[in-house]
Amino acid sequence: MRRLGLTLIVLALLVGAVAWWSTPAPLDPGVTTQLASNEGLPSVAAPHRRSLSTEPGSPSPLEAEVSESHNQGDADPADSLELQARARAKADDLIAKFEAETVYPSWSRPADGSNRHVVEWNQPESIGQPFAEDAEGREIRADLQLSRMFVGPGETQVAKVSASVVEDGAPAALDEVKISLDWFDGNGWQSALELPVVRDGDGWRAEVVPAAVPALRARPVDVRIRAYVRAGEMDRELAIGFRYTAADALKVLGLAGDQLDQGDLLLHLEVEVAVIAPILLQATLFAADGQRALAVYEDYHRPSQVGRQILPLRIYGRILNEAGLDGSFRLGRIHGFVYRQELEPREQFFARAEDPPLVTGSYRAANFRSEAYDSPEKREQLARYRGLQPASR
Repeated sequence: MRRLGLTLIVLALLVGAVAWWSTPAPLDPGVTTQLASNEGLPSVAAPHRRSLSTEPGSPSPLEAEVSESHNQGDADPADSLELQARARAKADDLIAKFEAETVYPSWSRPADGSNRHVVEWNQPESIGQPFAEDAEGREIRADLQLSRMFVGPGETQVAKVSASVVEDGAPAALDEVKISLDWFDGNGWQSALELPVVRDGDGWRAEVVPAAVPALRARPVDVRIRAYVRAGEMDRELAIGFRYTAADALKVLGLAGDQLDQGDLLLHLEVEVAVIAPILLQATLFAADGQRALAVYEDYHRPSQVGRQILPLRIYGRILNEAGLDGSFRLGRIHGFVYRQELEPREQFFARAEDPPLVTGSYRAANFRSEAYDSPEKREQLARYRGLQPASR
């Protein structure tokens, strides 16, 4: 049983190693604008690794197996051998998954459903629920929709309210609709502004420019749009929070250049930095038509000065080699946040409009690297895992 316990401890280390890969890897140690350490910063979302994890608070299959092993002190030797065989198979499977997941670096991945949060940035958000009945006894629901989840300087947030019959979706009447902009003062929600509401087809609409609201200009605060609806004697409040910025902490100016570099596509993104603080940069590389998403970039940078400068954005070449497209590419969905510890909320978001488009030079797909991602850290981890495997035999 001592050997079995060691086996399961080793496997637990392997699971931790897979989680380690979710930490953004460095772009290039020689790039001075890159973050030297991501410690203490919000983690970059890595949905492409979710296949190796479980829902928060629930044990992974391996953790369940470890727990099971602790209750096997008096287990039959044959059962122990079966557990060891299962543990060995799981170790082999985890290593195979680690190798498959690390074909691409964590900071540059193929665009797919797992990183849709980057490709489909700043989409409308809605919330709704049934709350009343009409004169015919049919259940009525109300819905609130916001046009975007981030609103930049001078941009408009559009809120829409609709009501419908639950049974068939037909438009329903409301007796009262109010839409407000609220902000959080540290103790509770305060009303910053009650918005003028107008009819919009079968629904209701209100608009606001958050950066123009006096209560929101001085410093970033948590905000929300709140809708009050009433049908007869039944009423309900619906609220959706969003992010805004009154002044740019970082402005994306354009693409200063691009080149084939060590088999990768290296993009020189020209920006204007207003505050020296860590920057999370997220972007999507599209085919020339601007429709087909090819690659997603997510990583931190740390500028050493304010003003105009270049942030290097590297797209791992294997992604473009596999795509097999010759020609130019388009860089879009550029957004992220500047992490300012002195503010609350600390993430000060920024985004660049899609027009004018940022288009690269022309490249041949065959000139991009075809090999899997490699780094000293990855080799060291794999060597450690493979070195531990014999202990489970």
